[in-house]
Amino acid sequence: MRTMAGYDHDAIHPHRRYRSSLIAVAFSVIGSATGAALGATFTIDIFATEDPEAEQITVAPNDMIAYTVVGEMFSDDDATPDNEGLAGLIFDIVTDLGVTQPAATEIDPDVAAALSFQTSTGTSDGDDLLQLGGLQLILDDAVTDLAVGGPQVIAQGVLVAPDVEGTFIVAIPDDGTVLALVRQDDGGFLTGVATLEPGIGLTVVTDASLATGDGTSDGTTGDDTDATEDQPVPVGDLVLIIATAVGLGLFGGLAAGPVAGAVGILVGMMGVMAALLLGAG
Repeated sequence: MRTMAGYDHDAIHPHRRYRSSLIAVAFSVIGSATGAALGATFTIDIFATEDPEAEQITVAPNDMIAYTVVGEMFSDDDATPDNEGLAGLIFDIVTDLGVTQPAATEIDPDVAAALSFQTSTGTSDGDDLLQLGGLQLILDDAVTDLAVGGPQVIAQGVLVAPDVEGTFIVAIPDDGTVLALVRQDDGGFLTGVATLEPGIGLTVVTDASLATGDGTSDGTTGDDTDATEDQPVPVGDLVLIIATAVGLGLFGGLAAGPVAGAVGILVGMMGVMAALLLGAG
């Protein structure tokens, strides 16, 4: 997973510090089973779905940008794992896009099935999206190994690019909450607080030259003129038209008398035949 590169949540929104109400709900529901600090780390990142490796994408103003959020749970010592996967996750997506962002399209079905309490695709707060995620209700059983052993898709959605050109940041801050499953000696489970480690996020560049209709985003040249317009008439077709008109005119010579009519017929037929031969070429 891409690593953090100096992302500063307050640099994007210095006047905002989010505290999720779902975090309080999580601790009150799970109660005394929650709160122990672990050596576990949960890495999380957001990227453009069409190009997962890209740290920066360039789009047209007002474009829709499909995104994916992935995460993975690690133990500090892989030889002696201290947890058995994700038990709860509450996180935000913050941007400086300046455009109202919609809720995520979905929480991944496997994640939603496991974190089934207060599962949320997020609440729009201006150009940010708050409180995505959910929690496991650990009563008699638990879903183990969620987001362990490889990246797990957490959520997917669409961002709206602003209508102006510029460079913008999309990221997940490190002030969310992650809970990990901890198996007890009696086979039951408690949960512990893991460290949330965001990735580098995504830089979005908007470029007006990519807007549909100017010939750059759809592979055209930007000329919407019908390709059949202003095309020269083939020489053979032109000769056919002219010769036919002349021939018909000479046919009209019949009205002027037998001799003129005979000449008109002869010349007209020759013209038509010549035109047909040239037109076929």
